[in-house]
Amino acid sequence: MKLRTWFIMGLIGVLLFAITGTAAAASFIGDQEVYHLKADQVIRDDLYVGANEIIIDGTVEGDLFAAGSYVEINGTVTGDLFAAAAGVNISGVVADDARVAAAGVEISGTIGDDLFIGAGGMAGGFSAPITLDNRSIAQGLFIRPATEVGGDLFVGAGAGQIAGHVAGDLYAGMGAVTLSAVVDGDAELGSDAITVTDEARVAGELRYASSQAQSLPSAVASKIVFEQIVAVESQPVSFWQTALSWTWRTVLILAGFLLLGWLGLRYMPQAIRGPAGVLRHETGKSAVTGLLAAVGLIFIPLVTILLIVLMAIFWGGFPAAVLGLALFSLLALTWIFSPLVTGYWLGRLVLPAQTPLVALLTGVAVVVILGRLPVLGGFVYLISFVLALGAILVHRMGRGGTPAPEKIPAEKVMPVPGD
Repeated sequence: MKLRTWFIMGLIGVLLFAITGTAAAASFIGDQEVYHLKADQVIRDDLYVGANEIIIDGTVEGDLFAAGSYVEINGTVTGDLFAAAAGVNISGVVADDARVAAAGVEISGTIGDDLFIGAGGMAGGFSAPITLDNRSIAQGLFIRPATEVGGDLFVGAGAGQIAGHVAGDLYAGMGAVTLSAVVDGDAELGSDAITVTDEARVAGELRYASSQAQSLPSAVASKIVFEQIVAVESQPVSFWQTALSWTWRTVLILAGFLLLGWLGLRYMPQAIRGPAGVLRHETGKSAVTGLLAAVGLIFIPLVTILLIVLMAIFWGGFPAAVLGLALFSLLALTWIFSPLVTGYWLGRLVLPAQTPLVALLTGVAVVVILGRLPVLGGFVYLISFVLALGAILVHRMGRGGTPAPEKIPAEKVMPVPGD
């Protein structure tokens, strides 16, 4: 089956999800303000929930994927937990791994295996609570004394407290951390503000990296190792050095596009000239198509994740991997080669009578030089990417899988010196 067919089937799956909220191989819940799985309720399957507020008091016999403003787990998840929200509170049981990302994370329950946390908070400063409706969420990480982690604990956060019991190793990189946990393995901390209480114990080795040695209780571990982080002082750079570096890098980028453009016009002219022709005659349609595709697949990555997950559910892991690789490759290659499409389009607008190679190089030079400007450059490359992505999609849909004549005047391709 062609990749295009897989992609269309994935889109159909997303539409079915949006309409019905359910699918055969898992339970899908979406478009709800509040989702509450009551204490006497059991989901005997994987559960995917998207809602403003998600409360799990019952049992999920499978994996739980929860995304919303607030997620609270008081019940039991027999599989893995994937939770992303402004605030996450786990006081129940997750039998396997838990992966949590939120501005405020509070845990007082049991994690059967590894626990991965990404949390907010501000080191050395006040982080204002996040107010959601009538709920206030404290920013930062709060692992309470009742917490049990059956495997390793991985933490990346702005500030917070780590207590409870960790059966494996602890790895934490934080702006400020207070350690009160009992760790059966080793512990590695990276922070400039480390506080270790008398309740903390590390059975193995405690290593910490900081800009300066900190006062830690000697009884916390049998061996404490300090690694100093030395800031590298940057040497002042003159204006002429900066200008020379900018110019040299710009020349290298232009040389790279010169080679790519020459090869493209020589061996795959339609790959550049086709989308550029679409962009010339259907600029608005290309812009809208590219913007919708970029928003759906990049700026709202949940759509891409849902496509891949649905593909895996209905057709298996291999087609899902193929779809994910195809989407990533399409977007990455479009980002890299987008100046060729938009550059050729600009070159044809500015120099319509010139040869394809001259038009391409002229337009690419404009895109690259503007793209190398501070602040403005990022917007230039982003606009170039959106336009090129839309033109490529419109061009491919217009072709229907078979070659189509260009929408630009016929011209002689001139890649070989001496032609």
